[in-house]
Amino acid sequence: MRHKSTPRPCGLQARLTLPSSGRPRGAAPFDHRSCQTSGLPDQASAPSSMSNSKPHNPPWAEAADSAATSDAATERRKLVPLWIKIFGWMFMVLGIASFVLPMATPVLDKPAAYGIFGLHHQGAPFDPMALAISAIILSLAASAYGLLFGKSWGLAACLVTGYGGVAICLGTMAHSVASQGTLTIRLELLLQVPYLVKLHQIKPLWLSGSRAHREA
Repeated sequence: MRHKSTPRPCGLQARLTLPSSGRPRGAAPFDHRSCQTSGLPDQASAPSSMSNSKPHNPPWAEAADSAATSDAATERRKLVPLWIKIFGWMFMVLGIASFVLPMATPVLDKPAAYGIFGLHHQGAPFDPMALAISAIILSLAASAYGLLFGKSWGLAACLVTGYGGVAICLGTMAHSVASQGTLTIRLELLLQVPYLVKLHQIKPLWLSGSRAHREA
């Protein structure tokens, strides 16, 4: 008499030898769906549930990290001299004004006037030149905010906008020479030179404070 074996259900190691009829007399037919409702743990899902578990940070650790961030920002703010802080607040005010000016122009019924680094525009607030000047002012305001409030990215942002301002000043001066035959030294350019020099002087201390916070 030849015997055959049925597949092993649910990963169990038992092997059932049946007679030629296919199952023992009186035995109920095997239902594979019973494996899904049984209380046996699923071997495939067990590792995934363990891998999804995340370590819990105690509240005191989060408070200590927040205090360290605040201390690092305070130390970075102390590196900024007073005269740079004054110009920084001026640029932040100009950034706010760049939002208010397009809304105030229709009320005042006067053309909007924009100017920075030798770029000038007077007219509609949504003119391409007006939008370009507003974008420059907003970038200066954002970088000034990062510097004044001791953000880790503040000094790098100010270096980018500072060198960008120098490039724009040199471009407008070259355009003045080519179009009018006169050379005008921009006041912004004279202020940008000591500003960039001071930023490079405080850069090592600024970066060391950010690096110490990351290591902590």
